[in-house]
Amino acid sequence: VFPAIAMASLFLHVQKNKIV
Repeated sequence: VFPAIAMASLFLHVQKNKIV
């Protein structure tokens, strides 16, 4: 479960940076 959460968090962070 942890790896999935970390991956999702990282993905969202990258997407946020891309949008900004």
